[in-house]
Amino acid sequence: MQSRRVIFLSLLFPIIVAGLVITSPLYYHPLRRDNVPIGAYTIPWMTPNPSIAVLGSIATPLLPWNISSVIGNGLKLEINFRVVLPKETLIVTATIYLGHDSDYLYLGATFRGAWLDPTASAQAYGSDDFQILFDADNDGQLSYPEAASDLPTYICAPVNERAGYCQPYYNTAGWGRPNLSGAGDRAWQGNWEDASLSCPSPFNSAGGWTSEYNNNTGTLELLLARHLSVPNTCGNGIHMRSGERWVMGFLLQFGYSNTNASMPYTDFVDDWPRLAYPFPTNDASWWPKLVIDLTRPPLGY
Repeated sequence: MQSRRVIFLSLLFPIIVAGLVITSPLYYHPLRRDNVPIGAYTIPWMTPNPSIAVLGSIATPLLPWNISSVIGNGLKLEINFRVVLPKETLIVTATIYLGHDSDYLYLGATFRGAWLDPTASAQAYGSDDFQILFDADNDGQLSYPEAASDLPTYICAPVNERAGYCQPYYNTAGWGRPNLSGAGDRAWQGNWEDASLSCPSPFNSAGGWTSEYNNNTGTLELLLARHLSVPNTCGNGIHMRSGERWVMGFLLQFGYSNTNASMPYTDFVDDWPRLAYPFPTNDASWWPKLVIDLTRPPLGY
C-alpha cells in the first residue's frame, strides 16, 4: 500500500507542476529579453536630483536650475538640430540626457539658440516642440500603435504676454518658467498623431515634466519622466516588466509649430540622427537602438 501511494504521488507531482507552469502568466507571456546589438545606446540607471516635483515648485523669483547637474549622470548626446524655416535656417545646439529607474524613462535636454518661434503671428510667444519616437517592438517597421512622447513648450517674452494664455515670470538674469501645454503620447497611424485621436482610451504616459527658459540667451531646458509601463493602453507602446531588457529604435525631433498653416504635418522641425519628417514611409530600420535593461537593478533601485 505504501509503495502504491509513493508511485501515485510521484506521478501526480509532475502533473501539478505542469499545471502551475501552464497557468503562469510567464508561460504565455515570457519576459522579453532582447539581445543588445553593437553600437546600441544603453541608458544607465539613475533618478533626477532634485526631482521634477521639486524643480517645478521653485518659488518666485525663479531660481534657475542646470539640467546637467539634475540628470548629468544619464546617457549624454550632443546634437545640432538644423531647422529650416521659410526665411532662414536656425541651428539649435542641444545636449540630450537619458536615464531610467524601475518605473520611469527620464528625458532631459538643453537647447541653445531656441529663440521665440519666428513663424508665429504674434512674436511675443513661441512654441517649441520636442519629441522622442520609439519603434517599440524593434522590428524596423512602424505599425500602430508604436509609441512616442511629445513635450510642447509655449515660451513667452516678458512683455506683451497674452492674459490667461502664457504668463511666466522672469528673474533679472532672464530666466523664466514657460508654460507646458502638457506632455502627451503620440501614436503611429500613417503619421505620428495625438494618441487621443486614435486610441479608444488613451492614457498620458508622462509621469511629470518641467521646463525653464532664458529670454536673454534663447536657452530652453526640459525634463520629462515617462512611465515604462502603462498596461491596457494603446497609445503607449512601451509596457516593460521587471526583469526585462528592451531594445528599441528611437528618433529625436525638435522644431517649431507652423502656427499659420492650416494643413497638418507642416511644422518646421529637424530630426536626429537624420531628417525623417513628415515620415513618408514607416521604415524605422535605420533608427539607432536604445537599450533599457531592467534585469539587474543596482542597489537602491
